[in-house]
Amino acid sequence: EDEDCGSFLILGRCGPPLPLDTSSWNRYFSEGAAGGAVLAMDVAEAQRTSVVRLPALLDSKEIQALQELASDFRAKPPSLPEVRSHDAARAWQVLFLQTAGLFQARLPGLLEKLREAVLRVDREHWGLIGDGPCNLRVAEFHTQTAPSPALPDPRHYDQDSLVTIDVLLGDADFDGGCLRTLEADGTFAENPASVGDALLFVSHKYHCVTPVTRGRREVLVLEFWRSPERRCGHRCEALGASCVLDADSWRAAEAAPQSDAPLPMRLGAAAEDDQGVMRLLWQAAVHSSAPRGMPSERLDPGADEWG
Repeated sequence: EDEDCGSFLILGRCGPPLPLDTSSWNRYFSEGAAGGAVLAMDVAEAQRTSVVRLPALLDSKEIQALQELASDFRAKPPSLPEVRSHDAARAWQVLFLQTAGLFQARLPGLLEKLREAVLRVDREHWGLIGDGPCNLRVAEFHTQTAPSPALPDPRHYDQDSLVTIDVLLGDADFDGGCLRTLEADGTFAENPASVGDALLFVSHKYHCVTPVTRGRREVLVLEFWRSPERRCGHRCEALGASCVLDADSWRAAEAAPQSDAPLPMRLGAAAEDDQGVMRLLWQAAVHSSAPRGMPSERLDPGADEWG
């Protein structure tokens, strides 16, 4: 660090040049955290993919089973619901059904059905997963009650996941709440769904949800990734073999050999502009989170970070 120049970071490595794309970067520099697996599709490449709709993937009995599990969570929560809206009514709430492995234990057949749908659609459209791992990262039960802002950020994406699947549950008698994706040409695509329909997309594709202006919208959102299956009560951002918020994984990690610590950042996107200048998007690589049950910080909608 220099008083006049500030601080900077110099990275060096021996061997052949590393291609400047996110898959190569993350494969090389995340070996200690994820066993060298490619974490996800390059953000720029993901924008050229399309959403796939599977009509009536879940029937009424499967939807009822999910709603009963969510009801049990609310009655005796193993983890606190996360409030994602900035309003006194707490209009947008999320339950993490994978907490303590309850979703996996109560509805194993449903989980495998959804996983098989993800693998089938990926084989037919993207070829992202191949023969590699496809593990559950998070199972979120979203409730958005009007008036709810839903998900307003047009450049939101599910960092480090492979494929995301959204399934519409409950009564479809609501207005708004449509999944929109920002396409490579700069336009928005509407992705309507009926009850039981599943919308599948590459997790690094930009997506948002229009405000719910009337009624109540319930959606199951599952993300699959290459890291081990998670049982912690949040959307896990630890890329390694375990999460510090999962007691069972934490005990197993204590006995496991410790690998080299990964870098504190990862390459999110690399693209050349019209003047031939390479533009890089760097993102923080989070390897642990706040204690379970602690309300996570939320951005002010008026802040610059919302873009």
